[in-house]
Amino acid sequence: VASTDGLRMSQGARGRHSDCLRVRNGTRADSCHPNSMVQLGAAILLLLISAAAAAECHGKECAVPASRDRGISLLSTRAVLSRRTLAVVANATPLDSSSKRQHLSRRAVYVRWGAKTCPMGSDLLYEGFMAAAAHNHRGSGFNYLCMHPDGQKPQGWSAGDQNGALLYGVEYEKTGALDKNNEKDAACAVCQWSHGGAVYVEWGRGDPREDASSPATCSSPGHEAMYTGLVMSTHHGQQKAENLCVDLEHAAHAASSDANHNGGLLYTTEMEKGSADEAAYPHNREVGCTVCGIPGRGITADGELEYYPKQERSVFTIWGSRTCPSDSHRIYEGFVAGSHYGHSGGGANPVCMTVNGVAPHGFSDGNQDGNLLYGAEYENTGALDKNANGDAACAVCEYTIPQQQVYIQWGRSASCSNDHAHVYSGLVLSTSHSQQKSLSLCVDLKREVHRASSQGSEDGALLYTTELEQGSADEDSYGHDVEVGCSACAAPAGKSVFTRWGSRSCPQGTTLLYEGWMASSAHNHRGGGANTLCMHSSGEKPEGASSGNQNGNLLYGMEYQNTGAADAAHDQDAACAVCELDRWEGVYTQWGRSDSCSSGHQTLYSGYIMANHYNNYKGEFVCVDSERAAHRNSNGGDQNGGLLYTTEMEQGSSDEEKYPHNVE
Repeated sequence: VASTDGLRMSQGARGRHSDCLRVRNGTRADSCHPNSMVQLGAAILLLLISAAAAAECHGKECAVPASRDRGISLLSTRAVLSRRTLAVVANATPLDSSSKRQHLSRRAVYVRWGAKTCPMGSDLLYEGFMAAAAHNHRGSGFNYLCMHPDGQKPQGWSAGDQNGALLYGVEYEKTGALDKNNEKDAACAVCQWSHGGAVYVEWGRGDPREDASSPATCSSPGHEAMYTGLVMSTHHGQQKAENLCVDLEHAAHAASSDANHNGGLLYTTEMEKGSADEAAYPHNREVGCTVCGIPGRGITADGELEYYPKQERSVFTIWGSRTCPSDSHRIYEGFVAGSHYGHSGGGANPVCMTVNGVAPHGFSDGNQDGNLLYGAEYENTGALDKNANGDAACAVCEYTIPQQQVYIQWGRSASCSNDHAHVYSGLVLSTSHSQQKSLSLCVDLKREVHRASSQGSEDGALLYTTELEQGSADEDSYGHDVEVGCSACAAPAGKSVFTRWGSRSCPQGTTLLYEGWMASSAHNHRGGGANTLCMHSSGEKPEGASSGNQNGNLLYGMEYQNTGAADAAHDQDAACAVCELDRWEGVYTQWGRSDSCSSGHQTLYSGYIMANHYNNYKGEFVCVDSERAAHRNSNGGDQNGGLLYTTEMEQGSSDEEKYPHNVE
């Protein structure tokens, strides 16, 4: 399971759900393919498409989607049925040794938030509805989910009110500018891009077009725009959620009503002055976004389908650097932006804003006060400090070695295990545990400042080093109060990496890279990182680390908690496993599917949606294996650090026919 800023792996959920992979060849593939008559029609129509493409695309790069079985199919239409996401790569390999024809091994799966259909060039996997914690609940998970329309009740479900973690449907709200579909219940679509395997968000590149019939563009030459949107999240005075790129359509799902249910909410976003790049983002102006992809194939001037194996790349963000590491290419330079350290609401996840901001059409410079973004500063804690009050830089990068996925090994401060290529090393940074929630990020040791940085203390979004706290953690590898590092690593070519939460082993057909233990902020700390990390079992102490109590961001091990239904392993310390799939295919989560994956995709594991209690402070909704295994040094004591509760769906803006009230 891999993600890039702002796009998450496909989502959807009631209690247990399934991690899925796209099958290209094998026994399950037939359920994904058209029948022979449709294939015949597709072959005829492809000739017409190719001829038209040859005339239209002469002298410029154009892409045509791959078919499910041969890499050659009809152009996808905007299907009437229907985005920590995922920017991953695809591979191009010959169909057979005698053929020049190639196909994509990986086609990116992503969520189009605020829409019921997929863009041209993408296939609809399913249309869903958005779900999140209630806007006024300080606990449960910070992240939005795209719920599958055909949910499956998990084993041990109950219609009783257990009140652990809670999910609600999501509504659009007015702020005063760029509003649309107020009080409508938000839709989402899970899509599979036929042109390539790498999809990412260009944060800050809004859609300036007055005439939407002209094509949207990405700033990087040759990259394709999937859709344009607005950055949205909860109001800054509510409770934490997630910064998302929501389609300009602001579509409502099929069961939407006009009633004001006030569960999860979405407001437009303004950039605030201070540590931001104010030349690119004037104070109080709305912030847009564009979802882009790196195509792995296109049409030649002669109308032939052509594959570009060297373009099958992964995308990642390097926090704390203006440049990209070796073996990678910079897509754009940016600055780190997030919620104010003292605001209870808004998006918890920092985003990498392009330094070449483009305002969305219809923007206002008036103060609408919905979701607010601020530039981020580095702060001193007393150990491993650098560039205090400097305004943090970032860069979004392509890894240029084909078919290699970049991911984080949390706790490895100098090297990568398993002989994986080392991309960069850093320190885990977030807000202080006593402030308001952000995310734990792997920030480059350089901790560079962006081009418009000042040394003034602007006190917007803040970044502190992180210490490990004793309790439910694996203390053999991580000393109490010692700073925590991280390394970005690249998997071998043709492999995919994902995390199996709640297990010490990996599914059949995959290889265990390392077993670890789940870590997060304490359930009763209002600040620090809200996201869940799988800590490496062989941690490395960062150079210059101290065992003194610096009290910046704090990490704790996590325990399973009983709610009254579908419980297991109460007070045991939660395990995780980082796994390697033996193929270059996308792994993603179908939220709400508790037994199997739809769309003919292969099920890797099934589990329960778990997060903090709705009355704790924010954690993350994660797919925890039904096993709910304990890590190797777990004890049955009640440590009360990070906590995991099963999740119920609540009535209101959700699809209650598919997800009954109070069911896990």
